[in-house]
Amino acid sequence: MKKIFIIMTAAFCVFFTGCSNRFAEEQYSDISAIAAGDRYAETGFTKTTTYNEIHVKAKSFNGRETLLTNTNPNEAFDITAVTSFSLSGGTAKLVLIDDDGNVSTVAECSAENSAQLIETRITIPKGEGVFKLVGHGCKNVDMLMTLDYDSAGVKQ
Repeated sequence: MKKIFIIMTAAFCVFFTGCSNRFAEEQYSDISAIAAGDRYAETGFTKTTTYNEIHVKAKSFNGRETLLTNTNPNEAFDITAVTSFSLSGGTAKLVLIDDDGNVSTVAECSAENSAQLIETRITIPKGEGVFKLVGHGCKNVDMLMTLDYDSAGVKQ
C-alpha cells in the first residue's frame, strides 16, 4: 500500500510540473492572459521592492506574477528603467500593465542572451500600473530593475 501511495504521489508531481510549464509557455505571449490575474509555479522565490527597485530571485519559475503595483494619481510620465536580467534556462520578461490592460515589455531575457543590462524608456501610466514577471521554464532567475525617477524629473 505504501508503494502505491509513493508511485501515485510521484506521478501526480510529474503531471503537475509538466502542466505548470505548459500553461506558462502557452500564455507567454497572450496579452489578455498576462493582463489577467496571476498564475504561477515557483521554487526558491524571493522578491524585494522599494519605491524605485524590484529585485527577484528564483530557482525556478513558470507563469505570471505581480511584483509591484504602482499608483500614480498624476499625469503619465516617461522614465528610464535599467534592468539587470539573467537566467540559466527558459525565457522571461518583465512587463508593465496599465489600467486599460495594455501590456508593454520592459525587459526580456532567455538563457541564450542572459546576464544582460537593459535600459528602456517606459511610460508610468496615470492610475494603476502593474509590473509582472512572466516566464516559462525559467531556472536560476536573477532580475533587478531600477527606475530612475531623476530622469523623469519626478520627486519621490
